[in-house]
Amino acid sequence: MNLQKNYLIKHLIDTNINGIAEVIPNDDLRQYFSSMYIFNLNNYKAYGYFEQDKLKAIISCYKSIHDASWYLTHVFYSDIDVVPELLSYCINLYENEGVYKFYNLVPADSTDRDLYWKPNDKARYIQVDECKLPAKTKSFYGHYNFILLERTLHNIDYIVRCNFLKSEYRTEIPLGGNI
Repeated sequence: MNLQKNYLIKHLIDTNINGIAEVIPNDDLRQYFSSMYIFNLNNYKAYGYFEQDKLKAIISCYKSIHDASWYLTHVFYSDIDVVPELLSYCINLYENEGVYKFYNLVPADSTDRDLYWKPNDKARYIQVDECKLPAKTKSFYGHYNFILLERTLHNIDYIVRCNFLKSEYRTEIPLGGNI
């Protein structure tokens, strides 16, 4: 992997982004994604990896209001080699907020569990496959349907994966309540 030293990762809040059509080529998907993640909604966020002002990858996330977790909802890229750096940024962002668990979908036939991970992040996390979602089915669990599947029936089998930061890397127990 040959990452440029001259890159920028930033929160995406504007749809007029140089290179977004190369990263998300489908017009309908790009419009849907923009309306959901780029217009600065409270819990839905998108982060972009830029080299020389050109977008190379996007990761979108949802921060749960029901528990201390976040969801990796989309990964788009024109250069897969930059995705681990972007995922690492998101992991660190949420860890700094005291959120040490996240969910994502992986194709059930995938053999590469570590595709998007930097080695130092992978070493700090435990991955647990929570359940299999067969093609053209809804999950028994509402938050998977609404957040990960986005109320859509998919054409392939997916695994819902939960990723936990190992206890030895948790520097403090986050505050979980107030008045």
